Amino acid sequence: MLLEQPQPIKSYLAEHRITIRALAACTGRDRHHLGRVINGRCRVTPSLAADVATALGEPVEQLFRPEDIGVAAAYPGDHALSPAR
Repeated sequence: MLLEQPQPIKSYLAEHRITIRALAACTGRDRHHLGRVINGRCRVTPSLAADVATALGEPVEQLFRPEDIGVAAAYPGDHALSPAR
């Protein structure tokens, strides 16, 4: 699903000089899917939003528009990660 515009996280990453590749490595998520989400090409799942927010140490609502978070557009590789302990 194509959304209206990139997510707020796009400018956050640019301001902090964080690449999508680095974010993918930190979260264990697919960088191509992250790119689609960040650029507003598909919705973000709650689990992905939470993983990204945790990795960046920021609240979910600072990084993603709440109306774009939903489970309807789940990506096959998108699943909650088990924390390494």
